[in-house]
Amino acid sequence: GIRFSLPLPFNEVVQKVLVHQGLALVAGRKEGVAVVSLADPLRPSVIRRISQATLNGQVRNLDDVQDIAVIGDTLHVVNGSRRVAFDLSKPSLPQLGDGKASGFLGLSADGSRYVGSDDLKLYDASRPAYVREIGAYEPGGFSVPGASRGIHAQATTWLGLTTASVPDKTCMEHPAGYLGFYDFSRPDNISLL
Repeated sequence: GIRFSLPLPFNEVVQKVLVHQGLALVAGRKEGVAVVSLADPLRPSVIRRISQATLNGQVRNLDDVQDIAVIGDTLHVVNGSRRVAFDLSKPSLPQLGDGKASGFLGLSADGSRYVGSDDLKLYDASRPAYVREIGAYEPGGFSVPGASRGIHAQATTWLGLTTASVPDKTCMEHPAGYLGFYDFSRPDNISLL
């Protein structure tokens, strides 16, 4: 049965939960990220809510959280078209930096790189304050239609799920799913397999 109920500082449904080294990171779409201590698993406690960040030099609310991910000891939050990094190894959770990103993040198996689902680019996050783009999928006449719905990365490949409305022969709109399988073993030449 239920052993403990923890009220969260959100007025909405939780979008995603990650657990990292005794912390639960709980993302709300319009209300930021709650950091929950699991030091006593029978009595977890909210220790902080990250609701603002400096984005492009201006303090902004985290009110469009699309995804969260942890790389090393760094929490990455995708808020709208920006990615914000916070240091989980320090109690104050200082912001390390921000940069362009949107959609979902797919983490590589080594934990130092991630893929952005909307822009189909590969980023090096080994230095969280200085994330840099190291490759991008160039369609070369073969683009994958639709909006991103999910992404998962491995050591040198990633899977991206997109959906799009496609008219069928009876002129009705039907959602169609596309599963793209990408190879980023050579970041300078990311290809669709």
